Amino acid sequence: PKYGGKIIDIVSRDVQWPEDKAQALTDVNGTILYIVLIVVTGSVCTALRAWLFNSANERVVARLRQDLFSHLINQVREISLVH
Repeated sequence: PKYGGKIIDIVSRDVQWPEDKAQALTDVNGTILYIVLIVVTGSVCTALRAWLFNSANERVVARLRQDLFSHLINQVREISLVH
């Protein structure tokens, strides 16, 4: 919103001279570049967060499955020793 407001402020300026027009265009381009950088950075961070969450989730599930399987095997061994 901040940079959107800056673009509106730049566009709504009173531009009477070609130099002012060129400066306004440069300012708009710079502001658009900031917006693109913010969006790209946010997207990369979101992808990284999703990858880290997925990776941690897979490790937790694998550990739970391994623990469950080992407990089941131990129960089967105990039952076979008793009989």
